[in-house]
Amino acid sequence: MVAKESVPSGAMLPHDKEAEQGVLGAIIHNNEAFYQAAELLEAEHFFSPAHRELFKAMQGLTEQQQPIDEITLGNYLKSRNKLEQVGGLVYIAELVDLTPVTANVLVYAEIVREKHQVRQLINAAQEIASRGHESQEDVQGLLQEAENVFLNLATNAARHSYAHLKQLIVSNFATLEAVQDRGDDLTGLPSGFTQLDEMTNGLQPSDLIILAARPSMGKTSFALNMARYAATERKAPAPVLVFTLEMSKEQLAMRLLCSEAGVDSQKLRVGNLDEFEWDKLAAAAGSLSEAQVYIDETPEVTPLAVKAIARRIQAEHGLGM
Repeated sequence: MVAKESVPSGAMLPHDKEAEQGVLGAIIHNNEAFYQAAELLEAEHFFSPAHRELFKAMQGLTEQQQPIDEITLGNYLKSRNKLEQVGGLVYIAELVDLTPVTANVLVYAEIVREKHQVRQLINAAQEIASRGHESQEDVQGLLQEAENVFLNLATNAARHSYAHLKQLIVSNFATLEAVQDRGDDLTGLPSGFTQLDEMTNGLQPSDLIILAARPSMGKTSFALNMARYAATERKAPAPVLVFTLEMSKEQLAMRLLCSEAGVDSQKLRVGNLDEFEWDKLAAAAGSLSEAQVYIDETPEVTPLAVKAIARRIQAEHGLGM
């Protein structure tokens, strides 16, 4: 599903003509302003087709290491039979006159970008509504496509991927101070396995950790033990989300319970527990019931659904793992 910019009946999609003109005029006044604008904008962000073509022309001239002015812009567009589409040399000259302050190019660019994002939201919502009226549409498929559209919009709304070294140093010092105050040797979540924690310094928030082994080698038990430890046995218990593709959530809960109690799960399945083991199981049930562990068994779950569920639980409860 792709949200295209179409004008709804009887309405004009949000845009700011003056801000678009301000960006273009500022670049003509001061070519260095192009690099500032290009941090936030692409040609598609402009609502006016003429302004899109002008920004593309400015990008082309910059790539050719040519100056951007009324003459070079006019020549570039004329050679591609697009000069009249943008309003000719007269309109290019108007852009210069309409932009008194070139220092505000980032402010203008931000306005243009935000208006584009609003248009994308409107069009995405309209397309989803239109698809929803189609009775033959698969509901789950529509939900996944809709989620994908809005997740992409949210992702694309992020602007800068860089950071000054000072920011990174300050951030790292804050992490180290928190570790020092906590009295732990780890900067991440402890796994419950001392030797592993010594090698990894804990499970770090940004890490993707893959457990690889042959079948029936204990991958599930290992992962569940880490989840249980993170949720119950550290100074600051962390909420944990577990997705299960093979076992039911009830089965996973029983495995967690047996692990916490130190009881053989096979004996539990066949009902062969003695009184002491039942007491251990009851005590474990009490402590585990307070742990923030969430188990999801959505059938045929997709990566998109995993992301959506995780985002929802993160928003509602926070997540550590």
